[in-house]
Amino acid sequence: DNSSDVFRLLYENLGPNCTLPSIYIQNNEIARKHFLPNGIYGRDVNLGKATSLNQMIYDNSMLCRHYCVVNMLKEVIRDSKKSIEDRASIENLLMKASSSRLYFPHEYRSPLVMRSVNRHVCEIEILLSRLENSPLPMEVDTSFNKVMDMRFQGKQHIAYISPKGAVLSRFILCQNLHDLAFHTADGLFADSFFNEYTAKELKLSSKPFTVTALDKKANDFLAVSPAITLSKATVVVKKRFKFRQATVIVEIEIENTSNQSIENQNYECTLNLGLPLVCSVTCSDGQINNEEWAVTQNVQVSDKNCPFNVHLTLSEQLHIERNDFYQKARTWLGDKSFYEYTQLKIQKTLSLGPMQSTSFSIGLRTEKHKEKHNDTFEQSAP
Repeated sequence: DNSSDVFRLLYENLGPNCTLPSIYIQNNEIARKHFLPNGIYGRDVNLGKATSLNQMIYDNSMLCRHYCVVNMLKEVIRDSKKSIEDRASIENLLMKASSSRLYFPHEYRSPLVMRSVNRHVCEIEILLSRLENSPLPMEVDTSFNKVMDMRFQGKQHIAYISPKGAVLSRFILCQNLHDLAFHTADGLFADSFFNEYTAKELKLSSKPFTVTALDKKANDFLAVSPAITLSKATVVVKKRFKFRQATVIVEIEIENTSNQSIENQNYECTLNLGLPLVCSVTCSDGQINNEEWAVTQNVQVSDKNCPFNVHLTLSEQLHIERNDFYQKARTWLGDKSFYEYTQLKIQKTLSLGPMQSTSFSIGLRTEKHKEKHNDTFEQSAP
């Protein structure tokens, strides 16, 4: 009967880091942080700075986004059981996507396993999107940040535009059950400014853009950034997303809204492509290898083992830099580095006088590979 008094006495002596369920629950820790500290789960865990599995997911933006999407799909399936014909197969896919053995990564996790889970989620979402009067919401909070991402549903793509940074937080290829924005938290078409002299980079990933649908079918979206201080000048970035059958066109405008000139600044648009494996990146001058760059207007990303090709077409000749990222993992055969994603940075040098603007466009087109392939192929660094 006096257990609460005992817990309070222990809490006062042990300090705020002790793991006493009654104290944490009483202080509404669950609602405030979305997780309980270690000890509540019956055993302690140590995952870097995280003190619980829930906190590990909450602090990892990529896992957090994936977790939100899985929860959204669970709610949609639960609320639409009567209208879903093949409910058993969809629930089976959801069970695979929610499996803790696959879902919770650890220090030895394999990118292949993560892609397998992502594939199940993409398949569920595509099946639900094709239902008559699709139950999928047009706006979804994919990051626990109370910011609603806007969803576009096309014949070949499903895309989510996040107002935070005005990026494609998800870009699902329906024919290949693949999310090109997976494996990274930055999304596609992330903006930043880079000073040539000081090497200082200003990322816009945390900036709240205003995103507006320009037509009733939600094929076109306009995203406008708040005023951004760049040296002594002020700029505004406008991005218009146009979704077509197999292409998304992004028109980017950088406007100097101040009385100061802008020099020695580069604008960068970053695409972190979560490809199934490392692919060849080629332009008119030949192949662009890892940590290399080229000045070009057309780029193709493809490989005979990759189930699809990605084509980039720019409205003008621009500087494109390529970087491949790998993940270190410990296997039974020793330590290896597994391919994770390819980063393409499109750079434009800015030279703007007062009240001037500059613009260019990027067309991203995907097409299914006609040759035989193995989409579960996993590639490690040589």
